[in-house]
Amino acid sequence: PPRSTPKPSSAASDVYKRQVLIERLTSITVDIMNLRGARKIERLRAILNGQGIGTELTYFTHNIPHLLDPLISLTGINSEESFVFKSALSPLKLTFRDVNNETQNVIFKRGDDCRQDQLCVQLIQLIDKLWKRENLDLRLTTYRVLATSTEVGLIEFVKSSAIADILKEHDSLRAYIAIHNPDPKGPGGCTIQSIQNFVKSCAGYSVITYLLGVGDRHLDLSLIHISEPTRPY
Repeated sequence: PPRSTPKPSSAASDVYKRQVLIERLTSITVDIMNLRGARKIERLRAILNGQGIGTELTYFTHNIPHLLDPLISLTGINSEESFVFKSALSPLKLTFRDVNNETQNVIFKRGDDCRQDQLCVQLIQLIDKLWKRENLDLRLTTYRVLATSTEVGLIEFVKSSAIADILKEHDSLRAYIAIHNPDPKGPGGCTIQSIQNFVKSCAGYSVITYLLGVGDRHLDLSLIHISEPTRPY
């Protein structure tokens, strides 16, 4: 009797769906590469809504595992919150929706080798674990990076503010931290924990970036991320 075609396993199916999504996003990046200014964002959102390349990506036909965290299932892309960064390579900032209707922000890059970024993040995580074994918690946070090839990669988008921008708007970093971590009785109107988190994380990343030989660090590239009301980084 003729053999029936075996159905792919769930894991294999998930890998396939993610691969197809990566190929679609690569095609979108190529499509908008030669456009200028706001036309890139307009074209990106039009494609995500179904105009141009394939079917729309606002809602997936089947849930797709998160490209950076397979434990999270994605249901589609919010086109209105997605945009293109001002860069020659036109990286995409994509806002995915998950099954809990929460947003998952990812940067999609084509034309750049993200393997070095991924290795640096892994080394930072390793150093952090080694420090914690010695009861030294410097309150370090990292973001996810995944290089899918030598030219394509994904990076977790972390909402943050450059120190240079903060200083333009506020009198000091302490004033900015106090807005997000207020405590009238704390130092400078900040919670003690927030000041400790800031000082420790600055010290930790100063040592790590020195050891890794990371250069070109200045106030426009140094970012502060407020992940929780009592945890500024």
